[in-house]
Amino acid sequence: MQSTNIIFKENKGIISFVFISSVFLLFLVVFTCTLFYNGKIFYEKAKYININVIWQSYCRPSQISEAINKLVDDYNLVFVKNINREQIKEDLLKNIKVKDFLLTEIEFPVTTVFKLKYNAIHKQHVFNTLKKIESFPLVRGVVFSKTKISLLKNWQKIASTLILPVLLGLSIVVLVLIFLSLRLLLLDKREEIEILYLVGASDFYVLKPLILFSSTIVVISCLASSLLVYVSVNYLKKFFLWFGIDFVFLPPTYLTMLICALFFISILASLTAFKSFQNIK
Repeated sequence: MQSTNIIFKENKGIISFVFISSVFLLFLVVFTCTLFYNGKIFYEKAKYININVIWQSYCRPSQISEAINKLVDDYNLVFVKNINREQIKEDLLKNIKVKDFLLTEIEFPVTTVFKLKYNAIHKQHVFNTLKKIESFPLVRGVVFSKTKISLLKNWQKIASTLILPVLLGLSIVVLVLIFLSLRLLLLDKREEIEILYLVGASDFYVLKPLILFSSTIVVISCLASSLLVYVSVNYLKKFFLWFGIDFVFLPPTYLTMLICALFFISILASLTAFKSFQNIK
């Protein structure tokens, strides 16, 4: 049978299809693993959520300053920034067309943004703290997102539930994809293989280029999909920073385990395709 290099040169159509399909499938695999990894560590190590404390409209700057210091000391908050009345007006005017005289009828309270330490395991304690802050004399209200808090709480649970069926399903699809591609290659080279057997070639001699071919395709596909996920993670960082989370890419150990699993799948697919070919030869 021809060498692996010649297989690559003479079967560009099949190889391109397998490569593109593998990159797409392995992108889903690597991205799912990334979500699972982040969900696992953030369930245990989630740090802060942002809250907006809205002050009463009659509060003087000195009163707000004193109240900020008290909230920071009493509830272990981290001060982020103050948003004054003029900034609130400007932000409203960017998205809402209102006439100037209407603005005089609206009270624009001063808002302070804090980071509140968040413990995913003791979620109820977070809500109790928010209620205490809201009952503070100078506070008009506290704005936060229950949905985002629940996301941090349930992220690891959802990721753990989905990762096994998703990875198993995608692994089977990759296995079938490689199996069918190799079977087509074997059928296309049937006459050459028969000649090789006539001159004394062993099964391993015929099988070796298939294993090299499939392993090379899946490893290159894995590296390409990992690069795409790495770029995606960098774009997602800004979104997850809202939670006080540093969204990270998979560590090298995860990628090594994934590549080893893909080697196993490529060998299994090669053996299966070869055995299937022998049965119809």
